[in-house]
Amino acid sequence: MAAVLSFGACAHQRSTPDVTVMRTGPIHASLPNDCPLTFLNNQHMDILASGYEQLAMIIFSGTAREMDRSASAIPGAVAVGACKLGGDTVSLFNTMDTARSAVVQFIVWKSPAAKPGGSGTGQPAAPGQGI
Repeated sequence: MAAVLSFGACAHQRSTPDVTVMRTGPIHASLPNDCPLTFLNNQHMDILASGYEQLAMIIFSGTAREMDRSASAIPGAVAVGACKLGGDTVSLFNTMDTARSAVVQFIVWKSPAAKPGGSGTGQPAAPGQGI
C-alpha cells in the first residue's frame, strides 16, 4: 500500500514525507481510485459508536519542510489509499508539528450503510459534520 501512496522521492535524497499504512481492521475489496469519500470532522470514539468500522491508519511523517512541500498532495494520496483499502470515509486522527518533524495521521473507515448487511445511516453521531 505504501507504494500506492508514495510521492516518488529519489533513493539518495529524501524530499517527501514517509507514508505508512497500518491496517487496523478487516480487509475489504478495493474500490476504484476515484471512489466517493466522506471526510468526517468527528472524535474517533463518536465515529466508532456510530457503527463505523475502522479499516486502517494512513500516516505521513517527515521534516516540517517535507510536509510543507507535500501538503497539497496529501489529501489526494489519502483519498486513493482509502479507496484501495475499501473505505468510504476518512477522518483526521492526529497531527504533530515540532521544529524538526511533523506527522499527520488519518483513519480510513467503512460506513455502517456500506458494510455487508449494514443498515446504518452512514452518518456519525452528533456533533459531527462532514467536511
